[in-house]
Amino acid sequence: MKYLKLTVAVMAMLIVSLSAYAQNLTVTGVVTDSSTGEGVPFAGVQLKGTTIGTVTDLDGLYSISVPSDGVLVFSSIGYKDLEVAVAGNSTVDAVLHPDTEQIEETIVVAFGTATKESFTGSATVVKSSDIAKTQSSDVTRALEGVVAGVQMTTSTGSLGSSP
Repeated sequence: MKYLKLTVAVMAMLIVSLSAYAQNLTVTGVVTDSSTGEGVPFAGVQLKGTTIGTVTDLDGLYSISVPSDGVLVFSSIGYKDLEVAVAGNSTVDAVLHPDTEQIEETIVVAFGTATKESFTGSATVVKSSDIAKTQSSDVTRALEGVVAGVQMTTSTGSLGSSP
């Protein structure tokens, strides 16, 4: 009788552990762009609150093993993050919306970046067409004479050495 109770208890624990293990399922799907309908390559697919994740292939397809009650977080650069509950589904498709926002003019300087309003120095925009007009194959040499105040010096002083 004692062994029967022990056997029943072990079997019950085994069934509970197997049912907990069986809750993981392989979820597949495609991540697409809402504006074009094309797949989003290399988008991140992560189980919320964990480090379990994967990335989509070139066509936006993915496959991941997660709990049936998990929440997937889809993310990619240039898109808004999207959270989708798995809810026992083996196929979860996601449509990411582009994340566009207006930003102020930013000026990149040698020591960081600054907005146009907070920049106190002198700045000039050099277009590629201005550089293309010069007779130099070196970009640093092409800037000579295009931007006022720019002086190029060479470390050796010899003609033709890099500035």
